[in-house]
Amino acid sequence: MRTRLFVRPGWADILEFYADRPTGEVHGSFSRSWKLPFGRRWTSFEVHAEGASDLDPVPKLLGDLGQIIIAPFEFSIPSDLRLDGRIEREDFGATPSAKFLLFGHSSSDWKFQNFPLTGTNFRADYTDERLLIAPFSAGVARGALGGRIELSGPAEAKRVAFDLNIEHAHLGESIRTVELWTADRAGEEARPESEFPQQIADGSLKLSLFAEGPANNPMGFWATAAPPLKIPISGN
Repeated sequence: MRTRLFVRPGWADILEFYADRPTGEVHGSFSRSWKLPFGRRWTSFEVHAEGASDLDPVPKLLGDLGQIIIAPFEFSIPSDLRLDGRIEREDFGATPSAKFLLFGHSSSDWKFQNFPLTGTNFRADYTDERLLIAPFSAGVARGALGGRIELSGPAEAKRVAFDLNIEHAHLGESIRTVELWTADRAGEEARPESEFPQQIADGSLKLSLFAEGPANNPMGFWATAAPPLKIPISGN
């Protein structure tokens, strides 16, 4: 790491830093202020960082809040990321206020809430227990997925809402992907693939989906599939 610092009692300003990691290079700046005489009585923390990296440094910078921000995302290889944000509170023990923006781009396989996707461009806006991912685009089942996703509430009662559109997805692969994901979320072993997805494997799927429910229970969703739903089948 190479860095330039300005430090005085109660305030540390990392004016710039350049860090080489096994996954890529990250650069940016951050600052921290606290009330004396105890350093743990921080009052604010601000960060601006970008580069090609995994998400591992975020919890190390932001603690539990960082883990909350990155928890829905799992990248197989380093992605192009940018993090901007600030967290502040009046004094030690007071409820902090936080606002962070995470921008991401990847062309590799990755997962959101453990759902498999390919490639993405997204903006994630976190403000006091609400994570809004919009705009959002990714590949799924050889098709295109786009829209917005929102997670809100405390960790023990977090809810997720979707407003998504799927275009030109492979029908058989879409059905099997959902079956595998649902079984995994329920802690069950997926059933063998049925004949039905194989029979319609050459079909394509166009779907608008609105859904809301508990983040940790995919069977607890209220959902509506809105027109158009097009399933052209080719072959015999």
